[in-house]
Formats: sequence, structure tokens, C-alpha cells
Amino acid sequence: LEYYLLDGGGDSDLTSELTALGHLIKDHVEAHYHDRAASGPVPVRVAAISKQMADLPSNAALHSRLPHLLLDPRTRHVALRSLIAGVVFTALDVHTAGDLSLLPRGVVDFVRTAPTGLTQEATPHAIKAMNAWRRLSGYLLNANRQERSPLSPPPEITMQISELQSTLEKVLAMFTIDGHSQGPALERLIFRCANLGYALFSHPCEWRFLFRREDSTQGSGPVVLLPGLERLSGPDGEPYRARHVIVQPTMAQDNM
Repeated sequence: LEYYLLDGGGDSDLTSELTALGHLIKDHVEAHYHDRAASGPVPVRVAAISKQMADLPSNAALHSRLPHLLLDPRTRHVALRSLIAGVVFTALDVHTAGDLSLLPRGVVDFVRTAPTGLTQEATPHAIKAMNAWRRLSGYLLNANRQERSPLSPPPEITMQISELQSTLEKVLAMFTIDGHSQGPALERLIFRCANLGYALFSHPCEWRFLFRREDSTQGSGPVVLLPGLERLSGPDGEPYRARHVIVQPTMAQDNM
């Protein structure tokens, strides 16, 4: 089967695509969301934002002070970029598969029912077996078995994108520029991100998105504008003993 399993891009290709997606998220935020001061008492506005954020995926890698950052015009665009990146890339990582995941439904169901899945608690043998399952799944989900190029999102992903987008827009709608219809642009942005997520899922190596630097605690410190990439195994599925961070997360120095 090794001659039929899907290939994957090199480190530089994956890094370049992730960087390009970061630029697209930045452009989307600057084009569709205002930076006007919010009206009303700050505690009330923060509570309203927090209520809408409660519907977002609980495993999304979001900064603990994001409601305050969204409310402040000086940090709003930074916070919006962090929000979109945190929600979308979490939904594309097999290690954080949840209700709003953009990966194939069957993949999500299997990962969630496996006793340890692709977690740090799993033994090296179990992780290697899960990596073999992941690669075989990529091959079987590939519509064109004659091609060994990375797996592409299937047509039915549009329904999953719609579900994720509607949840995300509960927060984004509070800051959309009057008269702007940012929905179609956000849908295209999420789909473009999904291309990278599916390519990583079917890649010979195991990958995960990295939402904090090694010297920081998730949910605190500088805001993550774009996740990094960590390679967890070689092409044979054997998990690494040492960390292989290919690109660190892009952080915003928000002076908090």
C-alpha cells in the first residue's frame, strides 16, 4: 500500500501555505470589521461578548482576555484575527476533533471514541497504529485513487463550514462594518484553510497546530495571531522522542 498512500508537501510548502492563510485572515479582518468604540458600559458589553463566545468550540485555543480585547478598538483587529484562527484551525486538527470539526464526520467519530486517540496518554505503539489508520483513511477518502496528491475537502464540507461559520458569526456580527456582507468572504476563507487541514490529515507525517510557544501557558500572555506547526512523527508513523516545531506561532505583543 505504500505505493498508493497519499503524499504530502515539504516543510517549506506547508509553512508557506500557513503564512499565506495568515495574510488572508488579516486582509479579511481589515476589510470587513470596524474599529469604532463600542457604546454602553464596558462590563455589559464584555458580558454580551462572553455569552456569544460560549457557543464556540470549548477546545478552541482562545486567549482568556479575548472579550476585553475585542471591545477595545486598539486591539480589536488583533483579537478578531486570533478568534478566527483559533476557531478554524482547531476545527481542522485531528487532535482536537469536536462537534464543529471540519474533518470528515467518520474521522471525527472514530477519534472521539478511541480510548486514547492521538493524545499524549497513548503509547508509542498506539500512536503509530493511529497514524497508520489516519493515512489509510486519507487514501480511502480520496475520490481519485489514481492520484497521490494530498486529500482535498469533499463537497459535503460546505455543510460543516456553514455550521462553524454560523457559530463564529455570533461574535463577528457584533463588529461587522455596516452594510458589509462578509459571509461569502468568510466562507471562502474557511474553505481555503480547510485545504491545508486536509493536506495535513493525509500527510505521511503526523502534524498538529501549535497555539502557544514552549515558554508560555495557553490562554495567557501574548495573543496568538496564527498557530505554528509541529511535526509529531516521521513518514513511517513512528512518533518523535524530541519535539520538532517547524514554525512557531505568530504572536501579537499586546502589552497586557
